Amino acid sequence: MNIDQIKSKLVKLGYTKQAMKTKSIILVYVPKSERDYHMGEISKAFNAEIDQSGRILRAVSSAGAVKVGDFYIGIKPDQSTGLKTDEQETLQGIFIATRFSNPKTDYSLNDLRKGEKFVDSAYKIDALYEKAGKAWIEASIITANKIATYTTGTYRVQQRSGSQFEDNISKQAKLLIKRAGQKLGLDKWNPADIWLVRPSFMKTDFTKFKTIVSLNEFLLEQHKQKNIIGVSLKMVKKTAKLEVFNDGVKKEINFKPPGKTDLGASFTNSINGTIYYSGGSIVIRSFGRPESVSAEINGKFAQGGKAGSGPLFQIIKDIRPRFKTESHQAITKMFNGKKSILIKHLYRQMKKMQPENITEKEFEKKILAKKNALTYCISKYQACDIIQELRDMTRKQQEEFIDAVLSYAASSTKISSIFVKIS
Repeated sequence: MNIDQIKSKLVKLGYTKQAMKTKSIILVYVPKSERDYHMGEISKAFNAEIDQSGRILRAVSSAGAVKVGDFYIGIKPDQSTGLKTDEQETLQGIFIATRFSNPKTDYSLNDLRKGEKFVDSAYKIDALYEKAGKAWIEASIITANKIATYTTGTYRVQQRSGSQFEDNISKQAKLLIKRAGQKLGLDKWNPADIWLVRPSFMKTDFTKFKTIVSLNEFLLEQHKQKNIIGVSLKMVKKTAKLEVFNDGVKKEINFKPPGKTDLGASFTNSINGTIYYSGGSIVIRSFGRPESVSAEINGKFAQGGKAGSGPLFQIIKDIRPRFKTESHQAITKMFNGKKSILIKHLYRQMKKMQPENITEKEFEKKILAKKNALTYCISKYQACDIIQELRDMTRKQQEEFIDAVLSYAASSTKISSIFVKIS
């Protein structure tokens, strides 16, 4: 099958928005949240395998690509189509409310209109149903059926675009987190996209709670009684997994031997620094534009979760107060004014931490030839400092660091509250 035949077949399948990245790579654009779904559909249609090797992730798409003969079909997010986040959450919330109010529902539009009466949101089912693709409808059904295995009865579903309940609890939580002297975003306190609330708890006065601990204890007790349940939603396919977080039961994490880190398969080719733990890894790098690094989790725990530079640096400083690294602004200033000093520093780091057989002049030429040279320098500079600090830690400190990063990424910090995650 040649590239023209592949493009023609994609059009027949409904993938009309296409672009050629190279002579052997064709890109199709779909709603971001539906990439995995369409990857599977295209793979089945062409009877072809999905390639998610490191080379393809870098060259084609972070989601991988479908390999058809000598060609690759990459799936890219189309930011101009699909449901917005609030719309996605509301759609799933309406399906959930419909399931609660009518356990025998077939999720017809008529049933969904009835279920919508139990949802507080700015969005309505008729507009959402017309806008949603097949993948989101199927995912919403699977999610609603999964929730029904965890709890039943009458609930009002609360989504932030139109919920006084959500507004009240969020305002008080934000105030109490600040009062506790913590710098923690609401999504790390509780990443609930919707709240399931028994009617008798809709007018809960959250201002009566004077500490974040007392609020969390209240939510834990009400969750156990199935009166108030925060739910984090993800797009699911075929089946769904339900997990409860921050219920007081600590999830065990087994760690790799101390010092299990690297700075990419190649120091000069990769902007990453990687820390390994049993079942996954923590990738340290800049994401997108030139900015400070974040930590992204790849593995069984907190898959895809992130800790931004602020929380990441603070976690290290809490364990090793002496830790410091240059800000991305300072590194950018060096790159624009004292480039040779910056390159010399990175070269020394390479020789010390992950040596390659290359001269300083060759190293400089290779780095400055990169299209993302500034991003590389920022990412590698900070990643080296973090990895070096980790290597200098004791085993106990390393485990404390990994636990703290994974907990933050999974919204399971010491002051996070109980929630259910559907994925």
